[in-house]
Amino acid sequence: MTVPLQPPPRLYGDSRDWRELEQYLIRIQKIFAGGVIDHGELSGLADDDHSQYVHITVARTIAALVTFSRGANPPFAVAPGSTKVDNLDVAKLDGKDWDSALTLTGTVRHTGSQFAVLGAALASQQAASANLTDNSGGTADDTIQALPNPADAPATADALRDDLVANLIPALRNDIADLTAKVNTCLTVLRTFGFIGA
Repeated sequence: MTVPLQPPPRLYGDSRDWRELEQYLIRIQKIFAGGVIDHGELSGLADDDHSQYVHITVARTIAALVTFSRGANPPFAVAPGSTKVDNLDVAKLDGKDWDSALTLTGTVRHTGSQFAVLGAALASQQAASANLTDNSGGTADDTIQALPNPADAPATADALRDDLVANLIPALRNDIADLTAKVNTCLTVLRTFGFIGA
C-alpha cells in the first residue's frame, strides 16, 4: 500500500524540522525504490490499449492520409506468395503512367477463370464454347489448298462427278480440316485466358 505523499515540512532551523525532512525524503525514496525504469520490464506491454497507434499484428483502420517519404525506396513491402493488397489504387506501375507505354519483362500468366482487366464477366466469358468436331474426312496440313477447276467439257455427267470426287472435293475436305484445327486452337487459347467459358 502506498502512503499518500504529504507536502514537505516547513523548516525553521531546529533539529526537529530536519528530522521531519529526513523522514519525508525517506518516504520518497521508498516510493520510487520499487519502480521500473527499464521499458522492457514494464507490465502489460502486450496489451492493445493504444488504438491510436499502428499495431504490428492487430488490424487498424486509418482514416487520415498517410504520406511516405522514402525517396527511391518502396513505402512498404508485401510478403511474397499469395499475399495481396485489396483495393490498392496506384498512379503508376513500374514507374509508368497507365496511359503511357508499359513494358513488362518476363512471362505474364493469367491463371484465373476470367481475364481480370475486363472487370465483370462478359456473357461471352460465361458461355461455354466447345471445340469443333471435324467430320470432313480431310487431313490438316497447315495449308489452304488451291481448289482445282473441273474439266471444261466433261464427256458425261459421270465424268464430271468423277473429276469432282478425285480433285475438288479432297481439296475442300483438307481445307475444312485445316480451318477446324485453327479454330479449335484459337478456342483453346481464349478459354485458357478466360475470354470464353470452359
